[in-house]
Amino acid sequence: MKSAVDPLRAKHEKLEKDNREIAVANPAEPLCSTTQMDRGTELKKIIDDATFRFILGEIDEKGFEEAVKKWENQGGEKIIEELNEDAKKS
Repeated sequence: MKSAVDPLRAKHEKLEKDNREIAVANPAEPLCSTTQMDRGTELKKIIDDATFRFILGEIDEKGFEEAVKKWENQGGEKIIEELNEDAKKS
């Protein structure tokens, strides 16, 4: 008896294979930042909101840069510092 192939499973496997060929790995993924763990969601919202507003034309590049500065001032600089320190240890 021939076993039936689940079409969803087959599609999932094809998409995973395709993604492996084009995916760009995030080199910071294994790194750890205490600030990011504590405040990452709050800080990510600043960048996500600015990104959407920029795409929608609600802010220009200057407005986006201001959001990045806000992110940096509210903890982003500390995240960068902590990730760089963790990278040095690796």
